Amino acid sequence: MRRRALWGDLKAVKESTGEGIWIMGGDFNEVRSEHERMNSRFDNQGAVLFNNFIAEAGLVEYQMGGYKFTYMSDDGSNLSKIDRILVCDSFMNNWPTARFEALTKHGSDHSPLLLSCAKNDFGPIPFRFYNSWLEDESIGEVIKKGIEEVSVEGNSMRELANILKNLKTRIKEWRRAVKIQEEKEVQEAIEQVERLEKTTETRRLTGVEKESRVTGKWKIKNYERKNLMDLKQKAKFRWAKLGDENSKFFHKIINCRKARNCISALKVNGIMCTDPKAIKEEIKATFMARFAEPYKHRPSLDGRDFKKVTRSKQ
Repeated sequence: MRRRALWGDLKAVKESTGEGIWIMGGDFNEVRSEHERMNSRFDNQGAVLFNNFIAEAGLVEYQMGGYKFTYMSDDGSNLSKIDRILVCDSFMNNWPTARFEALTKHGSDHSPLLLSCAKNDFGPIPFRFYNSWLEDESIGEVIKKGIEEVSVEGNSMRELANILKNLKTRIKEWRRAVKIQEEKEVQEAIEQVERLEKTTETRRLTGVEKESRVTGKWKIKNYERKNLMDLKQKAKFRWAKLGDENSKFFHKIINCRKARNCISALKVNGIMCTDPKAIKEEIKATFMARFAEPYKHRPSLDGRDFKKVTRSKQ
């Protein structure tokens, strides 16, 4: 009853303040599921009430790294996850990849909790390429030169990475120059079309002037068409990243999943590591070991006299 009253009081305080960013952290002396206790009594009714409070208050929880349990009795026999940090939807939307970690217990039987909103650098961001660029024939030559400029090092993966890095730089430089030229040509076409249309009010256009007007209008329309293609592709990027902007529910689901799947800490050789470079190397080594060839010398079937079906017996 006392805990139920506490959950009600916390919920009332949060609702009375209206909009804002909320963080509730500390020792709640309650768990959310049975696997959060070891060698201690689990109260199913208490867990249900606690989970209902979290849902009704609009709070969410990051995946905890470091230790599995936050409390340990003096003799080390009883363990529980009763310390946690709960945040509101606004906090989760602003920092979906925040790192939540239970640190080592030293002078206390409870683990200190760390919630870090600093962004980890996991390498360069993806390069955004627009389909409208493929309509320019000069991009083929840019890609060809970008590949030829990379020297062969013997390591195929490193060579591929260098090629992609060089292509990214070359395409950016090419696109910057092409964009300046396109905007200049479109501006000249607009001025030319406006001048010719004003001329038609005083006299008839010549054949050359009519052709220039048609060409200018075609440049303007083609430029606007490419911009429209880019806008459609940008809209798809934005939707894939944020989901339906009119739905707060989908934002919450996506950000909660992102927070749950984010690997902010990993145990490497028995030591908890938070360095992005070390995490990437450990994951890479794990998958390389998983997909490596276990047998260096496989048996060969060459020279075996197998029975064959001749054409006459087919």
